[in-house]
Amino acid sequence: MCGSLKREGLSELVGKDPQAEKLQASWGKMGESFVVKTKDAVVLAKFQGHAREETLSQTFIKNGWERGEVVVSAYNEKGKQYEVPVGSAVKVVKYEGVQGPVFNVVTRPAEGAEKQVHDRFPVVKKREF
Repeated sequence: MCGSLKREGLSELVGKDPQAEKLQASWGKMGESFVVKTKDAVVLAKFQGHAREETLSQTFIKNGWERGEVVVSAYNEKGKQYEVPVGSAVKVVKYEGVQGPVFNVVTRPAEGAEKQVHDRFPVVKKREF
């Protein structure tokens, strides 16, 4: 998954609603920071990779990763923008790594016309946190 990111003043978004701020995301570069919400916290975490929704429980959750979400208004895949409905978020898993929090975007197999863009897409569901 690749694209561009509009995230000026990211640290100032902690505690605010990123959708209202029109934050757009992509997962093109490892190590970029995003605001990640979990059940117990809102933190800046560094993007590390992707996690397949189909095997999430057997892999990441089993090994201590925590479910979370990145709230954005849109994300980009190969130059195409996809809106995230208000009240929804991109699902992630977060881990407290040795050098600070990291996260992986939870992905699902592409459906329909999405398959022409990429074989996997971020899981977008109603906000939980």
